[in-house]
Amino acid sequence: MKIRAFKCSSGSNWWRIDSPANWINSETEHEYLTFDAKDWSGDILDGDIVVLQMIVNPEIIEQIHSQGAKVVYEIDDLLTKRTYRNEVDNPEMFIINTIKMLKGADLVTTTTKPLAKELKKYAKRVVVIPNYIDLDWWGSPLKIKRRGDIRIGWAGSTSHLSDLEYLKEPIAKILKEFDNTTFIYCGAGGTSSDLASTELMFGRDIFSNIPRERKEYHLGTNTETWAAKSKTLHLDIALAPLINDEFNQCKSNIKWQEYSLNEWAGVYSDLAPYSEISGALKAKDQEGFYQQIKYLITHPKERANMARASRQYVLRDWTMAKNYNKWVKAFENV
Repeated sequence: MKIRAFKCSSGSNWWRIDSPANWINSETEHEYLTFDAKDWSGDILDGDIVVLQMIVNPEIIEQIHSQGAKVVYEIDDLLTKRTYRNEVDNPEMFIINTIKMLKGADLVTTTTKPLAKELKKYAKRVVVIPNYIDLDWWGSPLKIKRRGDIRIGWAGSTSHLSDLEYLKEPIAKILKEFDNTTFIYCGAGGTSSDLASTELMFGRDIFSNIPRERKEYHLGTNTETWAAKSKTLHLDIALAPLINDEFNQCKSNIKWQEYSLNEWAGVYSDLAPYSEISGALKAKDQEGFYQQIKYLITHPKERANMARASRQYVLRDWTMAKNYNKWVKAFENV
């Protein structure tokens, strides 16, 4: 097969487009070329299948079909309903065109069963292919020896700022109770400064209730270097809070995979992305996060065992090397 993909600018393009393409090119006889969506010119480049990642322009599907190729629409977020997570200039038209893309595609690929259930209202065929992590990209944990301090942290994008804010009270309680703890947040959340220009550049510090000496704010980075960046946070306990809304109920377990491969013990919201993962600590509310973080602080051996077991779980079941054929099968079927 000759597969051509036009990918969006979100961080998910590595998980959903580039990484599967690399494995398909190296391990099969198929040819999978990827391009930025902004480079679309109407030419399918002799492709049999054209993958469009969250592009919202129904005319492109007509152009592809007119050249005899099949269209696979890749979507990993809830874009068929208006939420505060996907604000655009014209939300009504954005949703209408997203639905047209779903209806016009020969196949829709997505990440989770809850999201697939929503997409099946419009698409002819929907296949769930979960996110899998590429060890060639992620590599091994980075370990350093430290003296008794415990680093508790979160890493993510600005689209999850409201989820991060959910941690304000639990983290404040933990830092007050345990003197040897520091809170680290990377990619969103802002930073405190005596200079107004600093907060203007990096955003208002949503953890202004925490003393500066007890927290660290780190800038995010692009997808290509994110694996290396994440390791430098040196976390002992990693957190993945999610507000219980439709958008988050359709998200995947990427944070669990990343945290686990870094060999960090984690506490996760007890929602669909994480509820089915065995061996991970879950929290139903803010008090739950406080109690589970406290448990991991006061049980260091259990924390270490949990971190190792979680990494082994990902290595066993959640790597791209063991699962890239799911994309091959979907493309062959279409």
